[in-house]
Amino acid sequence: MRASSSADGNDEPVSWGTTARARRHWDRVRDAQLAPATELMLDLAGVVAGSRVLVVAAGAGAEALAAARRVGPSGLVLATDVAPAMVREATEAAREAGYTSLRAQVMDAERLNLEPASFDAVISRLGLMFFPHLDRALRGIRRVLVPGGKLAAIVYSSPERNPIFSLLAPIVWQHTGARPRPLTRLTVLRLGRPGLLEAAYRRAGFSDPRVQAVPIVLRLPSAADCLQLVQETVVPITELLAGATRAESEATWTEVGRVLYQFEGPTGFALPGEVLVGTGTK
Repeated sequence: MRASSSADGNDEPVSWGTTARARRHWDRVRDAQLAPATELMLDLAGVVAGSRVLVVAAGAGAEALAAARRVGPSGLVLATDVAPAMVREATEAAREAGYTSLRAQVMDAERLNLEPASFDAVISRLGLMFFPHLDRALRGIRRVLVPGGKLAAIVYSSPERNPIFSLLAPIVWQHTGARPRPLTRLTVLRLGRPGLLEAAYRRAGFSDPRVQAVPIVLRLPSAADCLQLVQETVVPITELLAGATRAESEATWTEVGRVLYQFEGPTGFALPGEVLVGTGTK
């Protein structure tokens, strides 16, 4: 997945292609973290055996694999992402899993080159907030859904519920001398404020938009493992270090490691968070 600055004034760039291999490596951990929200997303989208499912901003394909397990050989899952490296990883993941109903294709979520009314459901896991022109993307998603079809998407909720961003972003700003700004202006958190996701769905023409909060926990053997995961895959944090000197980067990561250590206990590392699952009907 890749997106640039957003239309609402959030101004950090986001580029995912270089993290594709690392993201697939960590997918097992992220899948466990997001499992409750992912299953709820699939339930609310009505993904069942035989469904035709479009995945937008599919990344390395983890949620597309979850959808493929549900639709079975009689269904279809099309995983799309604008980053070719992500599509290659998703294609390889489908091949290794033996899911013949899953295919991946390079496609911009804001310009879906697909037939109208060709999918029963559209899903997106942690993608919508990175779309520069969200309204255009949502209108395109609605166009490819059958009448009565569902969009279900996962986004991060508020900063105070997601310490991976609320604690770590200020550390980067402190060590790089960057100007701090409200955490809600971070692109990754831009849809977490109450009512924003529902309003976006309504503007795009979706009926009965609903949003549910789901707690999540990132579990790893140690804080050091989490530091590695952040460095390799959490682009909204690593992009804040763009242009930093080596000394600034080293100081940042040292303090990040110290902050993460507070979430390590006798049974391992556990970092809480929260996501929103938003649904709408065509």
